[in-house]
Amino acid sequence: NYFDRDKNPSAYFFLDQDQGIWTGKLAERLGLSGVVQKKHYDRMCDHFHPRKDEPLTARRNLSRRVGTQIVFTLPKSISMLAVLNKDERIFTLMRNAATETLALMEEHAGTRIRRGGQNHTQRTGEWASAMFIHTTSRPAKSGEPTDLDLHLHAMPFNATVSDEAESRRKALDLTH
Repeated sequence: NYFDRDKNPSAYFFLDQDQGIWTGKLAERLGLSGVVQKKHYDRMCDHFHPRKDEPLTARRNLSRRVGTQIVFTLPKSISMLAVLNKDERIFTLMRNAATETLALMEEHAGTRIRRGGQNHTQRTGEWASAMFIHTTSRPAKSGEPTDLDLHLHAMPFNATVSDEAESRRKALDLTH
């Protein structure tokens, strides 16, 4: 329900504010780079490979987790300074800081191994994430104006690649 805007799971991220950017080693493996195309993002939300007619991972539970949203935000005064003055330096600094932080987090990405009596988390160091910058908050109530609020959404999808079979995508575990 968080993404519900005309029953479209990605509508909030595809506002007219900023083009999303793909990040992550798994994104590269899946053929995703540069600007996020809505059709690829929607396929990932629906748990399908963005470019092929196959599931994203072996399991496709209806109650599965699509991904984990990570939000980076700036203090109100800096948001106002950046947006009102159209100061691209602040936007660039925010995007660079988030990109660096996400890369460090991705290094610790893993997947659970529960086969043959094993019960552990294996580090994979790969994910596919979409990153979007927004300059305003959501309205508190429908029809009300929004506040200036420079923030960045990162959406690592619930998939990674296991070392045991490089082509086998599995559920992402961020607790490693």
